[in-house]
Amino acid sequence: TNNATFTTNELGGLDAQATLTARYGKTLEKTSAGYDPVGQIIHCNINYNYGEDEIAQSDAWIDDIMDNENVVVDSASVVIRKVTFDAKGNPVLTNETLVEGTDYEIVQSATDNRTTFRFLHDIDYAVNIKYDSKVTGIIDQDIPGVTNTATTGGGTPPSHGSVTIQQQGLIKRVSNVN
Repeated sequence: TNNATFTTNELGGLDAQATLTARYGKTLEKTSAGYDPVGQIIHCNINYNYGEDEIAQSDAWIDDIMDNENVVVDSASVVIRKVTFDAKGNPVLTNETLVEGTDYEIVQSATDNRTTFRFLHDIDYAVNIKYDSKVTGIIDQDIPGVTNTATTGGGTPPSHGSVTIQQQGLIKRVSNVN
């Protein structure tokens, strides 16, 4: 809060006060929220618009790209919730869940391992996106450093999460047949 007093001989003192709330949250932050090696599920998390900027609908999207074709987003697991901030600026998940088809849509590419979360309206609030990615196919050895990259418009730098996919089950191979 800034206080000022303007004083003149004719008017005396005139007081003025102004308050500015500064927000410094990131536009995009991608993290891995855990990995279930038994179920072969990667729990993912994206924080979007934590600066609470006004984002036009045409720019309100996130591309989520896995660098391994054996991992796909489970669109049925997606939950997008609005986020507010407490007096110290810490994020607080609200109970307000956005509705697919009304507030956002999910588009999964048929040509690459890309899932797009597209908002259907302008947004001026922060959201948290939680979802699962499933491992498909046979994993016959650990795959370290599987990277998941989230990108969005407006010159925002990409954000990355990484996890090691672990082999599960028993793989039998014949080495020397005689």
